[in-house]
Amino acid sequence: MKKRFSGWIVLLAFLIPSLALSTTVVRKSVEQMTHEADAIVIGQVTASRTYFGGPGKTQILTDTTIRVARVLKGAWEEAVMVSQLGGRIGLFQVMVDGAPEFALGEEVLLFLTRPFSGQRRSLVGFWQGKFTIVVEANTGRSLAIQGSNSSPGERRIVHAAAIKPQAMTLDQALDRIHRALANPSSTSVTATRRK
Repeated sequence: MKKRFSGWIVLLAFLIPSLALSTTVVRKSVEQMTHEADAIVIGQVTASRTYFGGPGKTQILTDTTIRVARVLKGAWEEAVMVSQLGGRIGLFQVMVDGAPEFALGEEVLLFLTRPFSGQRRSLVGFWQGKFTIVVEANTGRSLAIQGSNSSPGERRIVHAAAIKPQAMTLDQALDRIHRALANPSSTSVTATRRK
């Protein structure tokens, strides 16, 4: 009986697909992403939808809707939709290494491009184009944490010890964006691999 049961478990492991994809990205500065983006917005995640799409409807895609509070570059829109490869539908799951996750209620700063037709957009520089905005507990400063995956909630409170190295104050991020928009100059590019 035990042998038969474990055989079913092995069979189920092969039948329930879970795919993890590795990615290589070119490291981009805030200034580079500012120049590459056709839109830069601050907003709040309001909805997410996962579905089968792409050629032959064989890919799992996730669309995340962000209600726009502020536009730093591009035309005003009430909301933007970010489309990414990956997500979960029932027993099927696709995970893309380095793809940022979005949580309902999360406040974000996004560098966006429009490679798709219609309303859907993607992030410039993959995970690099998403900054989660949080409040530092001991100072009350708003921070922008690059590529962060957040817990649900409007403006998370974090402790200084939990801040990742790619964090800066929101004011620093906004200043870098405004300076880059005022002075279009090139900066260096380095390759990084997230695994």
